[in-house]
Amino acid sequence: MPAIVICLIYFSVYMLSAPNAASAEYTNKDTSKIQYLFQLTKFIHWPDTLIRDTPIKLCLLPNTPKQDSWQKINLKRSQGREIRIHYLSEENDLQTCTILFAHKGMPNSFIQKNYYTLVSNRILSIGEREDFAKDGGVVELTMTNENTLDLKINLKTATEAGLSIDANLIEIASAVFEQGHP
Repeated sequence: MPAIVICLIYFSVYMLSAPNAASAEYTNKDTSKIQYLFQLTKFIHWPDTLIRDTPIKLCLLPNTPKQDSWQKINLKRSQGREIRIHYLSEENDLQTCTILFAHKGMPNSFIQKNYYTLVSNRILSIGEREDFAKDGGVVELTMTNENTLDLKINLKTATEAGLSIDANLIEIASAVFEQGHP
């Protein structure tokens, strides 16, 4: 069985599992979201010029909740590349990112304001705020009230950024948008 199919099966099963303990729900949601993001990196393909022995620099914006939890994927490997967590101090650092994670507290206007920086530097933008993908982000990754993943993808933004998204991932998305910057 091809590795991509095995990975997709794992990703799908992992998405559907829900934590049982109500007291641990918030922590489990955060941990699950971080693991989902890690799994997503296996379905995104950057231009060949960017992947030669370079780490995937996952940038977190200021005030990202549970920053310690992100260390669970720091130095893990995806597609043969090491993931390194980087905490941004200024917007000027954006161009150094491979992936930008925008937490719920960051308004979608942040992505709109920095849209051209993100796409011209081939940055995968992932956000957890409603309408993130519709407003120009590449991937919207949110948890439903039932503790399942809701994944939305903006193909136009991905294409403008020179990123390709595996068809299997597109197939499981609840929505796929074809517009870039609004």
